[in-house]
Amino acid sequence: MYENGEGVEQDSSDAFTLYLEAAEGGNKFAQNNVGRFYDYGLGIEVDDVSAVKW
Repeated sequence: MYENGEGVEQDSSDAFTLYLEAAEGGNKFAQNNVGRFYDYGLGIEVDDVSAVKW
């Protein structure tokens, strides 16, 4: 929703926060998205180590 601005204003930082919460809870799709956000620096700084971790 926040990542693409569907029904709300687009906000990569908020999207990352929500994905990270879900990823830490074990959601495999969110884990993939957290890795992608770290890889491309979407709403956060690029972090190759964290990208590979997730």
